[in-house]
Amino acid sequence: MKNLLYKELKLCVPSFVFFYLAFSCMMLIPSYPYLVAFFFICNATMYIFTQGQANGDFQYSAMLPIAKRDIVRARYLSVMLFQMLFVVLCTGLIFLHHGLPPKGLPSNPAGIDGGLTLIGAGLSVIGLYNLIGIPAYFKSDIKIGRIMLTTIIGLFAYIFVVEGIAIASAVAQETVPLFDWIERTLDCFPETPAAWNAQIIALLLGAAAYAALTALGLRKSIRNFEQVNL
Repeated sequence: MKNLLYKELKLCVPSFVFFYLAFSCMMLIPSYPYLVAFFFICNATMYIFTQGQANGDFQYSAMLPIAKRDIVRARYLSVMLFQMLFVVLCTGLIFLHHGLPPKGLPSNPAGIDGGLTLIGAGLSVIGLYNLIGIPAYFKSDIKIGRIMLTTIIGLFAYIFVVEGIAIASAVAQETVPLFDWIERTLDCFPETPAAWNAQIIALLLGAAAYAALTALGLRKSIRNFEQVNL
């Protein structure tokens, strides 16, 4: 697996894909729907699959004395490493933004505020992509346009719902007790013990969702690829 992962990183990941890591700097933009940044990193990994298809990477890998499931696992590992690097950068930039003058992050009228809740929600966005987007690339009949359209619709529908809840909680904070609690503990940069506790739980739930959705996507991808005649 180590050699397969090395092959993926050296031969299958286009160099320009690393420029997509710069989208983590969107965490520094005031009043922005930050979850959109996590879509861009999903969009970047699409290019790994499209270039691999153009270069016949799966056909080449199938000629090696390895199981098909190992080919799928190596591709998932390379994509996950890229995704985790992006998440780490986003986390660091959120804390950097909070420390920049003027001190602290103002409330974000465009969606979720920068905090651990945002990272947890972002992990769930990426996990959703790993489930609905990646398995389609391991089928025999790959239609790039359809895959991209389905993925974009699915991810943005989820982003719209999550960001909409954050916006609604900010608007109705003073009239709905639940929204007031969300604004004080989840939809903010954590500064109180209650906010830290709630957002750590939100982060763990997002990480669990990412792990579960990715595992389901991996299983589905292996099943699809086992049926492909190379």
